[in-house]
Amino acid sequence: MKVSISKHTYVPLPRPGTEQENSNLTKDYSQSSMNRFKSSSSKISHHISPPSITLHISNIPLKTSEETLREIFGQYATVKEFKFFPKKEADKKRMALIQFESISDSVNCLVHLHNQKLSDSIEERNIQVSFSNKLNIK
Repeated sequence: MKVSISKHTYVPLPRPGTEQENSNLTKDYSQSSMNRFKSSSSKISHHISPPSITLHISNIPLKTSEETLREIFGQYATVKEFKFFPKKEADKKRMALIQFESISDSVNCLVHLHNQKLSDSIEERNIQVSFSNKLNIK
């Protein structure tokens, strides 16, 4: 995958009242709940990492097992390694690292699973998926 900076500073949205406005060719996601980086003061904006073979998964319901996560992520790519972060007594949610064979596998999982609902026997949460800067998760 190659990423480069665009020569365009912004994407112009269609003018209101035009035929293009109703064509759904562009959409403004800047205020969407799916935009994890909309606020520079948000905690996650300080942990932006380039695409890597390792994904950081957060907001995991407490009772969710490793097997469940391997099965969910395994629908989109082969899980190479898995590690839960140590759980603290006060934690109401969990975090994990999942490693894949390639960056394209991790991108595929991120695209399909970020902000997806995950339920355990007690609660339902939207998991947060992002790239991790950790290369070795053992």
